[in-house]
Amino acid sequence: MDVSPRNFYGSTLGDELFLAQGQKSKTIALATKGRGAILMGGRLAKTYWMNDDTGEMTTSTYYAKALPAWVETWNKKKLADSYFGKTWDRLLPATVYIGSDDDVASEANTKGFGKTFPHKMDGKLKEPGPAYYDVFCMTPFASDWELDFAKTAVENEQLGQRGVTDLLAISISAPDLAGHDFGPMSHEVQDIVVRTDKQIGDFLDWTYGKLGKDEVLVVVSADHGGVAIPEQMSALGFSAGRIKKAALKDAVEKAIKDKLGLEKSVLALEDPHIFLDRKKIEEKKLDLEKVEKGRGRGRCHDRRRRRLLHQKPAAQGRCAGHRAGALHLADVFRPAGRRRRAVDAALLFLGQIRRAGRGHDPRHLLPVRHRRSGAHRGRRGEAGHIRCSRDDRSGTHARALLGVARPAGAEGRVIPLGRD
Repeated sequence: MDVSPRNFYGSTLGDELFLAQGQKSKTIALATKGRGAILMGGRLAKTYWMNDDTGEMTTSTYYAKALPAWVETWNKKKLADSYFGKTWDRLLPATVYIGSDDDVASEANTKGFGKTFPHKMDGKLKEPGPAYYDVFCMTPFASDWELDFAKTAVENEQLGQRGVTDLLAISISAPDLAGHDFGPMSHEVQDIVVRTDKQIGDFLDWTYGKLGKDEVLVVVSADHGGVAIPEQMSALGFSAGRIKKAALKDAVEKAIKDKLGLEKSVLALEDPHIFLDRKKIEEKKLDLEKVEKGRGRGRCHDRRRRRLLHQKPAAQGRCAGHRAGALHLADVFRPAGRRRRAVDAALLFLGQIRRAGRGHDPRHLLPVRHRRSGAHRGRRGEAGHIRCSRDDRSGTHARALLGVARPAGAEGRVIPLGRD
């Protein structure tokens, strides 16, 4: 598959580990989602993710012209297909799960997967295919699929068995995918969390048995959290709702048209990012920076009359005023001095703005757990637990845990964890 980290700035933890150890270490990064694996693996890893058409592990021609023989052999197991037609039900009694109602109207019904337990895993197909793999990836069994591949990678790549420090990066994607469809407090996500705890425990027991407990450093974190389903929060009296991309696009294009006379300037919206039609901007001989900052007073009215989007002049570091019943076009920003590669602008939502003007996102502060002797402030062998910004993690893992250079482009602080 021809996807790559070409547009990624800087380096990753695995890249720096590879360079610090004389190009002898290995990084294996894997996920069900391509972007999840690539952004962990960076440029120098062996990176794998699910092929949505076949349910097998694949990679990019950026990393290798062909899959290694051991991956081809693993793919022949057709592990994802072995779950086709089976049923996903709760692991524990229904009374254990928070919330008595499993049937919530605002939950999705992707590919006929259903909104309540039990869920039949077939994607409404007669045999495994893309629709089935879509629903499979939002089940806890996708994590079994990933961890089985991870064990095979450890054995075949001899990770941690060659006298150098290697990195195995695994993105457990099922909680995220199920969270989008069912919500973070759904019975489905709760069941995935219960199962994930056991799955990770079993995998670590296997790893410790293979490599030795004192030879393994484990770091567990998340790339983001999740917000409650807006319909549920609205029913409880909170100001919540869904924002349609079409409404945002109309607001952005109207603001740019009113200020600069440019018609249909937005190519795409991938929240919270705005991609402008740069070819059209060049043809009109407009200054791209002026187009970006052309926030004007463009807005689109929300029929629920709630303040869902806020205007934020990032350069001034403070929030502009807002009006009830309007979706205000957010100011756009990008890091100064960086060569332009992808997103032209970003939108900040009202709940993401704090008093001091710093961006606040309920998904931003994350717990990080780490375990290995000497990799914490506590007693030898004790697991450490910190709460940090997602910007802090790569630098902290590089400097405080592994003693290698911070990845290029890393932001945030290095949190001292204590090293023996």
